[in-house]
Amino acid sequence: MTTFTEASHPEFRREQEEAREAQQSFEDQLGELALKIDGYRLAMRPPPSDRAWVKMWPGLGSAKTWANVLKGNFSELNVGGRLPNYRGVLSALSAGVALQGREELYDDQPGTQAVILAALRLMHHHGKDRLLLVKGGTGSGKTSALDVLERSEGSGAMCRCEANDTWKSEKVAMHDILIAMGESEDTVRALTTTGDRLDKILAIAKRRGRLTLVVDEAHHCTGRVLNLFKTLLNRTELLLILAGMGTLLQKLRAAASEEARQLFLNRMFCSVNLAGPDAQWAAEFLRRRLGVEGKWRQGTLVTLANEAQHNGQWSYLRRVADHLQDSRISDPDDADLLSAAQTASAEIA
Repeated sequence: MTTFTEASHPEFRREQEEAREAQQSFEDQLGELALKIDGYRLAMRPPPSDRAWVKMWPGLGSAKTWANVLKGNFSELNVGGRLPNYRGVLSALSAGVALQGREELYDDQPGTQAVILAALRLMHHHGKDRLLLVKGGTGSGKTSALDVLERSEGSGAMCRCEANDTWKSEKVAMHDILIAMGESEDTVRALTTTGDRLDKILAIAKRRGRLTLVVDEAHHCTGRVLNLFKTLLNRTELLLILAGMGTLLQKLRAAASEEARQLFLNRMFCSVNLAGPDAQWAAEFLRRRLGVEGKWRQGTLVTLANEAQHNGQWSYLRRVADHLQDSRISDPDDADLLSAAQTASAEIA
C-alpha cells in the first residue's frame, strides 16, 4: 500500500480527510453509546455516582474517561479502542446481565450509617487526628458503605482509589492517588521520580484544602505506603479514610512499620468495625431484596445470620436471595429460606 507523505499531494489530502471522517464517525458512535449506557444508570433509584458506575462496569474506563466521553471530549482518548468495550457494556445492560460480586447495602443499614456518621464528623473536625479506619471481612459492606458516603450530600470534596497488590511502593500508590485526584495518565507518567509525585500530591492537596482521600482495599498497603499517608497528614490538611480487612490494623501496629504506627497512635480519629448482618437486618435485607413481607421465624433468621458471618456476610445473603429468585419462589417460607441458605453455603464450601 502506497502512503503519501507530501502535504501538497492530492492523495495525501484525501487520506487525511478520510482519517478525519473515520475519527468523527468513531466519536459519534462512542458518544451515542455513552448516552444509552447513561440512560440505564439514570433509571436506577438512586442513580449510582459516576465512580460507582465505572466500578460496576470496568469497560467504561476510569471515572474521568467516562465523564469525558459523556461531555464529548475525545482529545485524550483512543476512541476506536474504546468502542468495543462500550458496545459490550451496552449489550450486557440490554440483556439484563446481573452485576456479579456486588454487595447491596441500604442507606439506613447500621454499618453504613456508622461509616457515614463517622466520616461526616471527621469532615468537620480540625485536629491532627484525621484518619478514619473502616475494618471488615469480605462481604461486610466496606465498599458499598463508601459508595453511599460518596453520593451523600455532606461528603464534600472526595477522591477515591483502590489499593491492590501492586501497592508495594509509594511510587505505584502515588500514581493511583494522582489519577483519583483528576490528573491525566500522561501527566502522572511524566513524573518519573517518587519525589516528583509526592510534590504533585502535596500541591493538589494544599490547593484543594479539606480534601478527603479514600483508599479502599487498604490492607494491600505496605509499611512504606502507610508511611506515605503519615507524610500527607503531616504536611497537608488532608482527611484520610482507609477501608480494608482486619489485617490493616495489624500492619498499623506492627513493629516493622514503626513510623506507620503513628497513624494508629497519633492520627486515628475513629475506627469503625463492620461486623455483618444480625437476625433483624438479615430479615430486612431479604424483605427489601425479594419485595415480600417475609414473616419468618426468629430461629430461621438467626441461622441465616450465623451462616452469613462465616460465608461472606452481606454477599452471602445476596446469594441466598438470588437462589430464591432463580427458583421463582415469590413468597418464600422458612423452609424455602433454609433450603436456599443450604445451597448457598454448599457453593461457598
